[in-house]
Amino acid sequence: GSARVQRSGGQLGGQVFGYDNVEILGPSGERAHVERRINEAEGAVVREIFELWAGGEGLKGTAKRLNAAGAPAPRVQQGRRSGWAPSSVREVLHRPLYRGEIVWNRTKKRDAWGQKRRRTRPEAEWVSVLVESLRIVPEALWRAAHARMTERRSNYERWKCGKGGAPDGRGVRTRYFLTGFGRCAVCGGSMQAVSRASSAGRNFRYVCATYWNRGASICPNGRMVTMAEADGAVQQLLATEVLRPAVVDQALTRALELLRTDADGSG
Repeated sequence: GSARVQRSGGQLGGQVFGYDNVEILGPSGERAHVERRINEAEGAVVREIFELWAGGEGLKGTAKRLNAAGAPAPRVQQGRRSGWAPSSVREVLHRPLYRGEIVWNRTKKRDAWGQKRRRTRPEAEWVSVLVESLRIVPEALWRAAHARMTERRSNYERWKCGKGGAPDGRGVRTRYFLTGFGRCAVCGGSMQAVSRASSAGRNFRYVCATYWNRGASICPNGRMVTMAEADGAVQQLLATEVLRPAVVDQALTRALELLRTDADGSG
């Protein structure tokens, strides 16, 4: 029978970036089955990610380079701008399908009582098979990239235990006052705390996380504000406007009205 491309430009999920799902049609034009085939344009991006990483580039640097070049990227949730992020680069590096390895039986959908409860099976129960027709990343490149991952983990563990070495990166990200609810006025992305050493100690600032992690091609807002200045301004606003007695009383009154409405069943 003939074939028909079902989709292109997949997510990093059931429909995988780097591949097309192709409908194989029967003699009467009905769908017989679906095959996964390599999408060459997306596959080239996957190989570039592995090459950059194996060559010493970081997750954030790789994402910025791909975005600046306008490289194809996985589909994103509605309302968000398409582009690479450090998290999606990391997921590519860890997906065994790119070396042609298909893994089954990773999860169990039901528990011993037959109830739906998804959980991960022990690795000893996984079933894997290599399918060369689905390989995007050559084995030597795959091994080189994963050797660097192993080295990074080893360095980080030594650093945590105080045995020398240094983490290959910027360290563990900490949540600060505005990172939980502050938003970029340009792209709507969250705010991120970054720091830089100075003669007076580390200088902490807020910046758009999209700009910082994905580059100016995704969000051009590179403006920064010192953490002390931003935190102080917001805290002052909360104290003088939001937490005024009249505002608090009004909020409490409204909350009690809603609770009474729910209790009466009239809401």
